[in-house]
Amino acid sequence: MLIAGLCVATYELLHEEAWLVYFIIANATSFCRMGLGTDKFVLWAAAWAVLAVLRQAPTALLVVIFSGSLVAVGGLGVAKVRLTAAL
Repeated sequence: MLIAGLCVATYELLHEEAWLVYFIIANATSFCRMGLGTDKFVLWAAAWAVLAVLRQAPTALLVVIFSGSLVAVGGLGVAKVRLTAAL
């Protein structure tokens, strides 16, 4: 089952140009989990809903959302480093 899932994910990533969607969801869930402390099961459910919406979005919108997710995760990283350095 894991091999089948990997094959489907790889196909969509390479042939359907869904790589932006995957990275957006990865950045958003990491920000919510590490920055906000959101429950992982809530994140799984939200990721499914977001995936269904973003699969239909135009590429230009995905690039904008991806850029914002990079800024959010980068800002979270900087804040965590500063917090650690202050201790």
